[in-house]
Amino acid sequence: MSCVIIELDSIDSTNWEACRRIEKGVTDGTIITAYKQTNGQARRGRRWDSPPGNLYWSRVVFPKLGWPLPSTLSMISALAVVDLVRLVLPSDVSICIKWPNDILIAGNKLAGILLQSGEKGSTPWVICGIGVNLASSLSIKPPYPVTDLQSCGAVTIDRKYLAYDLARHFNRRLADYLKWGMVAIHDAVLKNLVGIGNFVTVCINNRREDDVSGRFCGLDDQCRAEILTVDGKKRVISAGDLFLHSGINK
Repeated sequence: MSCVIIELDSIDSTNWEACRRIEKGVTDGTIITAYKQTNGQARRGRRWDSPPGNLYWSRVVFPKLGWPLPSTLSMISALAVVDLVRLVLPSDVSICIKWPNDILIAGNKLAGILLQSGEKGSTPWVICGIGVNLASSLSIKPPYPVTDLQSCGAVTIDRKYLAYDLARHFNRRLADYLKWGMVAIHDAVLKNLVGIGNFVTVCINNRREDDVSGRFCGLDDQCRAEILTVDGKKRVISAGDLFLHSGINK
């Protein structure tokens, strides 16, 4: 599974640049990285603060028959980030996945994932966008306090090395899925998942009345969140923003 990495000094958004290059014609595995983003994107239209020197990384995927759904690619991306940072951080640092798209260290956000999908003609595509704080993390209010690899004691924050290594981990996790199926991803995510058993709220869209609150039971076999609501009903949610109400507990 080969990759082509395109390194840029500055771009509005690596995801947007990947979209533009799809229209011009690129191959599966094309990765866009940048030293700086001027208009980084996050979920639900939010802005991803993108100071110079962090890792901004977007991989183009042209799904083939039997390949994972976009929601599963989000989990593959999360596992790839966990694999990456585990190799450069001290062994006693706790790294967790907060469903569906955040990587946390001691309750602080280290990395985020944004997937975008579409079609070029009749060919579907997915962009797996990943942002990892290497040496700079802007202070923002909870529920998203942030951190960076340097502050956590990383042995290296070499952006080019980490960009290539992230590609390697992503390809390995994707290969695991193609060989073993969803169970390979599901079990690995569960081992790293934060918040199971906690009371949570999942914001599905921008309408508060559609929020789902209850006990976070874990993930179903497709890595969708299972929430036991206060009225005793189990809700299965494919996508949303999950907020923990009782602290970060592994």
